[in-house]
Amino acid sequence: MQRRTVGIDLAISAAQVAQIYDDGRPVGKPIRFRLNAGDLKGLVDKVTHQVPTDTPI
Repeated sequence: MQRRTVGIDLAISAAQVAQIYDDGRPVGKPIRFRLNAGDLKGLVDKVTHQVPTDTPI
């Protein structure tokens, strides 16, 4: 079974950065986001994009 992991570098005064991993391998480029509703929804959309619903994240 595939496993998706998300590593997030939480910044104090700058944008946060996340990296998606599938079974420990990086997927795409790091994702920059801010802590607001629009950016957080965008992050969730990218993390769940093309992932079967039974895949642990």
